[in-house]
Amino acid sequence: MRSVMAILVFAVIPGMVFCSDMRDFVASDSAPFKSVVIDPDQDVYGIPWGSTETTFTNRVGSPSGYFRLRQGRTAMMYGRDHLFTFTDGKLSGLRISGDLVDTELKKELPPNQVFDDLKWRLVNGILPEMSLPDIKKIVGESLRKGDNQWYSYRTQHARVELQFNRWGNKGTGDDAYWLRNIVIERY
Repeated sequence: MRSVMAILVFAVIPGMVFCSDMRDFVASDSAPFKSVVIDPDQDVYGIPWGSTETTFTNRVGSPSGYFRLRQGRTAMMYGRDHLFTFTDGKLSGLRISGDLVDTELKKELPPNQVFDDLKWRLVNGILPEMSLPDIKKIVGESLRKGDNQWYSYRTQHARVELQFNRWGNKGTGDDAYWLRNIVIERY
């Protein structure tokens, strides 16, 4: 009887998974990060700026696409609209844009449950598709107008660029514009 019990115990131990909470054992559809907040001065979704590509991919998984840019820069695309940029292998920027790839190529991309429908927000309260007047209320006098409906402002460690699209039926005033794309570059 003792030899049978020893065999049973030995057979069970290699397959056992030890976790501090049973909920850790169950698969989850939740994001690989605890926050959907982007802080241009601290982190993006809780991942610190300056994290290495390896640390980043260990945290969020493999990218949908990988690009080698010039001057020691690379970019990893996640889902259909997130592009994380790296300078000398360290997280240095983010672009969230519906214009990363054309419509036909988007159809070919596999769905990404985490990034495709992510409801991000900037630490100051800016949200996707927010109106230009609402963003002006948040950013205030530091919001600067650029070309082609691009606006920008600076934080302590980053430049934040915002591009707006115009709703066709809302006229031509600020109320007709809503946030389409965002770019964050650390300096």
